[in-house]
Amino acid sequence: PVPPSRTAVRREDAATGRILCASVFHSDLPFPRESVRFVRAIAGVPQGLTINANASFRTRLLGDAPVEKDGSFFVEVPADTPLRFVLLDAAGRTLVHESEFNCVRGGETKGCVGCHAPRDRAAPSAARPLAALHPPARLEAKPGDPVYQGSTSVTYGGILRE
Repeated sequence: PVPPSRTAVRREDAATGRILCASVFHSDLPFPRESVRFVRAIAGVPQGLTINANASFRTRLLGDAPVEKDGSFFVEVPADTPLRFVLLDAAGRTLVHESEFNCVRGGETKGCVGCHAPRDRAAPSAARPLAALHPPARLEAKPGDPVYQGSTSVTYGGILRE
């Protein structure tokens, strides 16, 4: 049974929602799976009308959360906010950068079997993901955090972060 703190109770007025990924390793994308250590959440910040669909969003880094040894992660993120995920290695280098936005509603818990899960293979075993054994990492923008125009690439201490 799922502990009460993990139930998929949905409250429309909640400011956050949760996303549980069973395994980022269940993917058809080529990347060094043994190097994955963190997942980064990037929020899309809508801006005024433009002629370029990709330019109509600025971005804000919400934070990083650990990826468990089985490839799972569990995050709590702002509700009704466009989100992208980035897989990082131990040094903070980008391994995979998701280009599409996701979203979670207030009080909602969403789950996925993997990042770009292959359609021609079954999902991983039904074993409980390690990330589900603890509370989600809360990732949220803080007042005064920068909002980036254009590219989300930012250099911190010589490390390229996306």
